[in-house]
Amino acid sequence: MRFSLNDNSGAFLDGQSVRLAFTIKNEGTTAITPITASPAYLFRRYRLTGGGVEITDVGPDYGRYHEMRCMLKSSGEKLNDLVEGWGGSASATLTSQNYADPIRAGGECKVMCQFYFQFLNQNKKVLLSALNGLTIEAELGEVADCFAEDVVNYTIIRPNNLATILQCDSAIMSSFSSHLLSGKSLSYNCSKTAFVMKSVVTSSTFSLPLARGFSRISTVMFFLLQRTSR
Repeated sequence: MRFSLNDNSGAFLDGQSVRLAFTIKNEGTTAITPITASPAYLFRRYRLTGGGVEITDVGPDYGRYHEMRCMLKSSGEKLNDLVEGWGGSASATLTSQNYADPIRAGGECKVMCQFYFQFLNQNKKVLLSALNGLTIEAELGEVADCFAEDVVNYTIIRPNNLATILQCDSAIMSSFSSHLLSGKSLSYNCSKTAFVMKSVVTSSTFSLPLARGFSRISTVMFFLLQRTSR
């Protein structure tokens, strides 16, 4: 999926409000049961570019990274994510949220999810006219990543981005234009930058090489996959 966020009228984008909304249609003959905290697990890579320059590229395991971030949230936030995403059944509570409604055979489920983009999740509003070609790209992962069933057949239809757009007075926009045309810039502090690295462990001891640019890491999250022998 690819979405272009462009505007020439001087609008500001509230990046924290950006949501991807879409409908999942179950094309199979049996119901499918979501087992993840968010529909974002469907995607293996999420990428943001502006003016042809890559701003963020989290992958190829974005879904797993997103799920770990969801696990660290409070009970109330998890329940809110469930309601916003898969839709919770009557069994979902603050202490046990993982009760998503199954999608019946031939049925549809409207979902919505937020993605962890350090540029969009920072506090400042984004002047869209100053970024030529702000583009979001989402790459789907494996078919059955989010569901309990081994055999899953579904289609994603009507995808769209939802966000809050702020319009400013023309005098304010003239001030911003003068600022940029004079050669000055707008700075954004992206403190929630994420880097995903994958390594193969072949012995009982393991070291994680970190480049100099990553020496100020504040949080490290690990997930381990064991390859089954054939």
